[in-house]
Amino acid sequence: VSMSLRTGFGLVIPLAALVIYLAFRIPNRLGDFLSMAATLSLFAMPLAGLWASGQSQSTILSGLIPLFDAETYYMDALRLMNGSPFSIFSARRPLFGSLLAVVLTLTGRNLMAALAVLTFLTGLACYYTAREIQRTHGAEIAVFMLMVIFLFYRAHSGISMSENLGVMLGTLGFGLLWRGASAKSLSHLWFGLL
Repeated sequence: VSMSLRTGFGLVIPLAALVIYLAFRIPNRLGDFLSMAATLSLFAMPLAGLWASGQSQSTILSGLIPLFDAETYYMDALRLMNGSPFSIFSARRPLFGSLLAVVLTLTGRNLMAALAVLTFLTGLACYYTAREIQRTHGAEIAVFMLMVIFLFYRAHSGISMSENLGVMLGTLGFGLLWRGASAKSLSHLWFGLL
């Protein structure tokens, strides 16, 4: 199931969307808890599938070992943790390398745990944005947007690439812009733009 959520588009994607939709329809705190758990599980499953299968992709070998650009970000995060500067490659996108260094420090230099934390944070950002959309347009539109973001992100889950930070911050920014526009709150709009 987890590999189907990572690479497939058969029956598992509509079923996942249905489960998420049903969780988003439950009211009160129980609904908040279940919809968050369902969203975080949705984002965690492709990562688990990648690690269980050991699948190689263009930027990852055997489900874990970073290659090419992903390797450079990972090595530069390790360099930063050891007090050395970034290479020219990571200096062009220093935010992701810096975040990866912080997460690697918090996880004791465990790359698998760091990638799981990045996936968790991206899932939280997507959950927040989906809840903001649900507040104004209902669960159907919120789950549709959540699934579109998930279908893009699932291929980048578990890879130490800057797309992890881009999806996370982009989705969070969109959610804040949505909240600012619907609540007519300039502070949310400015924070979303930031």
